[in-house]
Amino acid sequence: MDNTNSSIFVEGEAPTGDIYWTDYGGGRYAWIIEKPKLVGNLSISVTVNYDGILGSGIGHFYTKTRHREHLMMITDNNFDDILFSSILEYPVLIYGVDDFDQIQYFVDNYDPNEIFSTSDVRLGGYGIKREFIKDQWPGSGVIVIDDNRTKSLWAGAIATLMNMRLTREPTPDAWFCTFDCSSTVNGSVDVYDTEEELMQYYFSLLRSTRQKINYLALVNVRDNRSALLPQLVRLRGAFPVIVDINPGWSNEKTVNETRKRIKETIDILQSRGLLSDDYLFDNTMFLGIIGVPLGLVEDPADEYFNDKDGDYIETDVFYGDSDGDGYQDLAVGRFFNSIQIANIRIWNRKEVKDKKNVLIAAEYRSPSYLDLLPNGMDEGLITDWSLRLFGFKVKRLTEQRLTDFMTVNKDKAIDEAWTWKELEHLFVQQLLKILSVQKHINWALTAKYALVETDWEKFFEMLRIGQLDKLTKENLLEYLNRHGTAYDYNIFFYFGVGDTDKLLIHPDGASTISDPYPESDQTTYHNDLDFHEPKILFLEHTMSAHSSSKFLKKTNLVLVGETGIIHQVNSALTLAPFIQQIVSKKSIGKAVEEMHDILIFGERHEEVQNRITFSAVEGGMKNALKEHYTRILYGDPALSLEAPGYVESNWIISPGGATQIKTKTNYTIENNTIVVNNADDYILEYNKPIIPLYHKRIILPTNTTIDDVSWNIISHAVNATPQILEPDKYYQKENFTGVYPNQTIWNDTKQLIDGRQVLLITVAVIQYNGSQATIIDDINVSVSYHAPIDILSFNITNISRTEKEFIVNIKSNRNQTVNLTLRLETNDTVEYINKTIQVSGIHKERIRKNMTEGTWKVSVGIKTDNAERAGPRSIVFTVEEKEHWPKQKLPTEYKKRYGPGLLGEELKNPFETVRYVIKDASSVFEYWNNIEYLKIKKSPESVQRIFVVDDAMIDVFENSSEQQTVLICPKGKLWTRMYNGTIEESFVGRGTELEKIMTEVLDQMQQEITKIRERIKSKDIDIDYQI
Repeated sequence: MDNTNSSIFVEGEAPTGDIYWTDYGGGRYAWIIEKPKLVGNLSISVTVNYDGILGSGIGHFYTKTRHREHLMMITDNNFDDILFSSILEYPVLIYGVDDFDQIQYFVDNYDPNEIFSTSDVRLGGYGIKREFIKDQWPGSGVIVIDDNRTKSLWAGAIATLMNMRLTREPTPDAWFCTFDCSSTVNGSVDVYDTEEELMQYYFSLLRSTRQKINYLALVNVRDNRSALLPQLVRLRGAFPVIVDINPGWSNEKTVNETRKRIKETIDILQSRGLLSDDYLFDNTMFLGIIGVPLGLVEDPADEYFNDKDGDYIETDVFYGDSDGDGYQDLAVGRFFNSIQIANIRIWNRKEVKDKKNVLIAAEYRSPSYLDLLPNGMDEGLITDWSLRLFGFKVKRLTEQRLTDFMTVNKDKAIDEAWTWKELEHLFVQQLLKILSVQKHINWALTAKYALVETDWEKFFEMLRIGQLDKLTKENLLEYLNRHGTAYDYNIFFYFGVGDTDKLLIHPDGASTISDPYPESDQTTYHNDLDFHEPKILFLEHTMSAHSSSKFLKKTNLVLVGETGIIHQVNSALTLAPFIQQIVSKKSIGKAVEEMHDILIFGERHEEVQNRITFSAVEGGMKNALKEHYTRILYGDPALSLEAPGYVESNWIISPGGATQIKTKTNYTIENNTIVVNNADDYILEYNKPIIPLYHKRIILPTNTTIDDVSWNIISHAVNATPQILEPDKYYQKENFTGVYPNQTIWNDTKQLIDGRQVLLITVAVIQYNGSQATIIDDINVSVSYHAPIDILSFNITNISRTEKEFIVNIKSNRNQTVNLTLRLETNDTVEYINKTIQVSGIHKERIRKNMTEGTWKVSVGIKTDNAERAGPRSIVFTVEEKEHWPKQKLPTEYKKRYGPGLLGEELKNPFETVRYVIKDASSVFEYWNNIEYLKIKKSPESVQRIFVVDDAMIDVFENSSEQQTVLICPKGKLWTRMYNGTIEESFVGRGTELEKIMTEVLDQMQQEITKIRERIKSKDIDIDYQI
C-alpha cells in the first residue's frame, strides 16, 4: 500500500499544502499534514484501498489558537452563527448579505490582528464552529438556548452584559437555560423559560450595574439579522424590543402591533426609573430597527403626472411616533446590513471623527422658470457655509446656468453674500434669511445664479470673483471615491436629480433644461460609487432611500434619503432644522426627527382623528405632509458629527405659573410685495400665496395642566400682490381666490415620553384676502399653567473671569426632595453636578463653578422621587481667554538654593511659578500657572511625571522594565501597566471613555513639556536646568 491509494480529509476538507506519507512497517502507516486554519473539535477521516479492499476511519482532535484582542468575525446568514458571534466584543460581518467589496474595505480599515469565520469565507483567517466560540473565548459562564429565537435574543443580550457565552449543548456548568433542561443537564441549573422571566432578569442586571437607557433596538426575530442585537447592546447600551412579525399580517397590523410593543417598553422603562438622565436635557430616545418592515401610508399628495412612487409610500414615522399624536418621540434609524453597525467602531476613532471633510453636489433640479424658488442650489449654498462656520472642510460642485459669468452684474448677489460673514457671530437660524422664498422671487435671475454659483470662499479670502467647480461625473467621482488620504470626503450631500439607481447630472450642450434631466454620459450609476471608508450620505433626490434603491447597498454607515417623489420647495425648508441640529452637537437621528416635526406644527380638529399639519387640515400643503413621511434614515441614529455649536433655551415663569412670548415681525415691502426677513418656516402650497411662519416652543414640566393660552395681536392691512407658489411638473396650475390662510395663530402640545410636554405655537405672519393683506406687526402670547414642580428662572453671575455662579429658582407645590442636575458642556467634554435639596414653595439654589476658557452651554434640570421632571433651561456663554504671557517681561522674584550636593532655583511672577531642586543624582522640577501643574521627578533608576489640568490628573512612572500610568478624573479612574511585553489594565467607570481622556491628557502634558523646553532654551524661562 502507498499514498496513491489513500485519501485524508479534515472536517470534510482536503488539507492544504504538502501531505507526507510514511510506511512504518508491520501494517502501520502515517500521514503528516499541515495544520489547517481551523479551531475547535475537529474530525479527520481516512479512506484506503488495499488490494481492492476499502477501509476507512475517523479520528478526533481538539485545537485552539492564541489570539490577540483586535479581532473581527465573519459569519454566513445563519441566525445562530450571527448570534453566537455578536456576543463577543468584536465586529461581526454577515457574508452573503453584505457587499463583498465592503467587507474587504472594512478589513482594510479595521486592520484586525486575526479574522475568525463561521462561514466558508475566511479571508485568510481561522475557521471556527459556533459551539467552539465559548472555548476559544471563555467568558464568565454559559447560557443554554433552544430553537426559540425570541428567548435566544434575550439570552444573547444578557450574555453580552454578563460577559457570558451561548450554547445549544446542555452542560452541567451552565449559568441558566432558556428551556426546561433538567433531563439533559446534571445538577441544579436555573431555568428562565419565558420572555417575561428573561426580561425581568435583564432589568435586574440594569439595576445592579446602574445602567440607564436612551436607545431601543427593535428587531424582528424572523429576520436573521436580528441576531446582531448584542452588537447594539454593547455599542449603544440598547434595550431590546423583540417582535415576531407574522408574514401573513397586513402592513397596518404589523405597524400597530410593533408600535404597541415600543410604547409598552417605554412605559416599563419610565415606571422603573431606567430612562437615561440625558433625556431630561436632550429629549432624545433612539430607535435602531433591524428586520422590521417599513410602514406604508396612502400618498397624501398623489401626483397628477409621472406618479412613479405610486399610491402608497414607505415610511418609518409610525415607529418614531409611539403615542400616535403625530409627533416623533424617537430618533429612528434603520440598519440595512451589518457593515453599518461594524463601521460605527471605525467612525468613532478620533482621526476619522475629526476629519469632517464634506463634499456637496448641487443642481437646480427644475426648468429655469422655477429657478427663483428654493432648490438644490440654495441647499448646497446653505449647507456649505453652515458647516464651514463650524470647522468643516467643504468642497462644493454645482450645475452652471450662468453662462457669461465674468460680465454679469453680481452686485445683488454680493450684497446678500456678505450676510454670510455676519453669520460667524450668529446662528444657523439666519439661514432662512438667505433661503427667503419671498426675497428670491423678486430678484433678477442672474443675481440668483451668481449667488449660488460663485466661489465665495475665494472671494472673502482674496476678493477675487470666480465660479465654483462644475458638477460633472468625472469631478464627482474623483472627489467622492477618494480614499486613504487626508483629503478624502467622509460626508456627502447630494441636492440633485436621480432615482433608485442613478444620479442624473445635467449634460453639457443640452439645448433645453428638462425635468427630469436626461440620461447621458454624465449619468452616475450606483455601481460607479466605490466607498472604501465609512461615509455619511445625504441623498436628496427622488426615491433615493426607497426599499428598492440600489444606493442602500452602497450605504456603509449612514444614508439620509427619500422613499418617494420630492418636491423641492418643501425639502429645501426642512434642511434648516437638520443643519441646526447637526451643528448643535445633536445626533443625525435627532436632526432627522426635527425635519419630521417641523412639518407637524398643528392642532386637533374635531373632523380629524389625529394631529396633522395645520395647512393639510386647511386642505393644502399636502406635499409638506408627504415630505414628513418620506424622509428616512438608514444607519445608527445616535451617530453625531460633533460640530461645536450650542443653542440657548431659557425663559422666565412667574410664581403664579405664567409666561409670555413676544415676537415682532421684521418685514419690508418691495415692488408691492411683502418680504418677511426673519421667518422660521413657510406654508408652501402650490397655487396659493407663500406664507411666512414663526414657531415658538416651551417645554412644560411633568403633569402640567395648561389653564390658558391667549394672545394679543397688533396688525394692519395693506394692498399687496400675493406671491403665488407656481406648481412643479407633477401638478396643474390653478387660480387663487379667497382668504388664505384661514387661521393666523394656532397651538398644540407634543407629549414627551417622560411625561413632560412641549407647547408649540405657530403664527402665520400674513393673511391674504384677494389683493389685500393683513400683516401681523407684534404678537404677545400669554401662557398660564400649574405644575407640581417647576423651574421659574435660571441665571448666571460672574464672580470672576473664570468663576461663575448659577442661580436656579425652583417652585414646588409641596414639601419634597428634589434632585437638581447641572450639565456643563464645552468642546468634547460633558460634566454633571448633582445636588439633592429639600424644596417647599419657592426655593433659590446657588452653585459655583470654576470654568476653563472657551464656549460653554450649561443646562439645568430637576427630578423628584416620584418621577416628576422640569426643564431643561440652558445658558450659552464664553469664558474669554486671558493673555497668559504679557508682551513685556514682568518683574520676577528669583530664589536660589545651594549646598553640598544641592542646587535649586525658583522663578515666580503673577502668571506662573517655576522651580527645581537637584540633590545628588536626583532632581525635582515643578511648573504651574492658574490652569495647569507639571511635576517631573528624575532619579538614576526612574522618571515620574505628574500633570494636572482642568479636572484631570495623570501620573506616569517608568523605569527600565515597566511603565505605569494612572488617570483620575470625574468620570473615574484608569490604571495601566506595561511590563516585559505584557499590558495590564483596570478601571472604575467606562473604560473606553477613560482611555480617550487619558490619551488627550497625555497629549496635553507632552505639548506643555515641549513648550517649557523651548522657553528654557530661549531663556524666556531663565534657569540653569533642562527637563
